[in-house]
Amino acid sequence: MKHGAILFAWILLVSMQTLRCQGATCQAVPHATVAPRRLSTFPSRLVCEDYRRHLEQQTPPIVHSQARPDVTIRKQITYTCKEGV
Repeated sequence: MKHGAILFAWILLVSMQTLRCQGATCQAVPHATVAPRRLSTFPSRLVCEDYRRHLEQQTPPIVHSQARPDVTIRKQITYTCKEGV
């Protein structure tokens, strides 16, 4: 009986949520959530985690409202390494 090799890889997933903020108070924007999606694939968990940490150090975009200077729109980005095939 022959068995094929199963290759495991580490998958970097990204999910995002948009927040509307006034000062330090933020609320999720309805229907503005992106479910986890595959961003990249890596040969090991260590490499995936290193890249995940690198991405998390980047500042997420913040947009200031022209009509309301006290309101900002922010992206909350979550990166996750998951074992996959």
